[in-house]
Formats: sequence, structure tokens, C-alpha cells
Amino acid sequence: MHREFNSQVVDTPPPHRARYGQLERSSRRLMPLRTVALVTAVFAIGVLVGLVYNSRFSGQLGPGHQLGATPAESPTASPTASPTTGATQPSLPASTPKVVRRPSAPASAPASRPAFADDFAADPVGANLPSGWHAGDGQWDGVVNSGGTHQLRHSAAAGASHLWAGSAQWSDYSVSADVTTGLLGLGFAGVSGRYQDPANGYECGVGLGSQLQLWLVKDGVRTLLGASGVSLDLTAHHAVALDLRGGRLTCSLDGAPLVHATDSTFGSGRFALVTSAGEAAEFGNVRVSG
Repeated sequence: MHREFNSQVVDTPPPHRARYGQLERSSRRLMPLRTVALVTAVFAIGVLVGLVYNSRFSGQLGPGHQLGATPAESPTASPTASPTTGATQPSLPASTPKVVRRPSAPASAPASRPAFADDFAADPVGANLPSGWHAGDGQWDGVVNSGGTHQLRHSAAAGASHLWAGSAQWSDYSVSADVTTGLLGLGFAGVSGRYQDPANGYECGVGLGSQLQLWLVKDGVRTLLGASGVSLDLTAHHAVALDLRGGRLTCSLDGAPLVHATDSTFGSGRFALVTSAGEAAEFGNVRVSG
């Protein structure tokens, strides 16, 4: 039997004819499938290329941008990891709030270097108390004209008296004053350093028996830290000075350091002029230096 397949004449037994005819029909059916597969592959490649391009473009966003959900879409989004360092970066809010900076409380300024000078020349005669001074206790006669200069007077009729100035923060300094005293029986006149109040501080001055004395006064109890006999002209001024450097205390008269002691009861405090009850004394030329 003769039959034409693909413009060819083939003479074969019946079984082969049937098998050959089936192969031809299969090849015809495969042609559309191959076309569909080719179109699908081209489309898939296009999608992949688009995804790669978009990922590269998104990775090159400028400063202030970030990948993923926008702040408006997820205002409470959890922090995301940095792609380069792995550190956690919080999502930016939809709008950056304005930062309000409040002025910080001023830091405590350190105490100034101790420096003070007063000869009472700026105070009128009769001024009581002189400007810049504060009464701790007792009574003063005020500013007087003595020998052509202004002096601060304490009379023999007055009780124990303290007149203070300066800063409670002062620690290491030297205080001095010119003192004229009658040195009556139990009298004392001089200066006080690291003065807390009339019952607490250090005192250096001239007193009973023509001595230069250094006292610790704590809670009203007086403890003599040292004394030195001196020869005094009771008609003249004598410079009494107390120097405080840490726990080292030095009491001087007319520039000569005569009494030394060590004590750390008080670490800082003001300075004062001090007299005992019944002591007639005058003070001038008060100086404090660091």
C-alpha cells in the first residue's frame, strides 16, 4: 500500500505505516508547545532582569532613605539591622520632631581665690557695722578716728565679740590685722580663721601674760594649741596673722611665725576679728590672701 508522508513515498508494511503516521502527528502537536515554552522563558527572564535592576537601584538611595516599609506605613516598626555593620538602626519617624534644648543648670562655680583688704577708710566715723562685715556676737563701738586713721574699736565694757567676712568655702589662706590692745587681766584680741560661728573656728592673737596664742574653739570649748611669750609695746599696732594650709596652722606676730600646730577639725570657713569680754582693742589694715 502506498501513502504520502511529508511529500515522500514510503513503502512499508502496515505496522510501520501506522507508527510513522503517529510520529508525524506528534511532531505537529509539539510545535505550539515549544512556542509557548519559549515565550514563557523570555517573559521569566524579563521579570528576573527587572527585579535585579530594581534591587540595585533601591540599594543606591541617597542619605535619609531606607529600604523596606516607609515610616508612614509602619510608624511603630521594629528596628532594622544595618546591611553593612549589622547594628540595629531605629526606623525614622514620619516627621522629625524639633529638638528643644533646655539650658542646663549652671555648674557650681569653684570658690574664688581668697582676697580681701579693708582699712576702714571708706567707712565714716561712727559707722557700726563697717560695710561688708557681719556681727557674729557681742557689741562694737564702730569706726573711730585714732591717730589720723580709721580703726574699728571694741571697748573694755563690751562682751566677747566676733565680726566676720569672707566665704565659707575658703580653705587655705592667711588672715592678718593690725591690733592695738590694752591686754587687761584675761584679755585676748586677734583674728579667727575658718570661722564657722562664735563657738567654732581657729583663733590667733595676743593675750594674757603678753603671749601670742593659737586656739581651737569647738562647740564653745577653747583648747590652747600653742603659745609663745612676746614683748609688746601696748601703745603701738602689732600685726597678728594666722596662716592655714591643710592641717598646718601657723600663728605669727609682726611677721615672725612663732606658734605652729597641726589640726584638721575645720577644713574651710570665713575669717573674723575677735576679742574677749572686757578687752579694749582697735583693729585696722585687715588683709586676706590665698
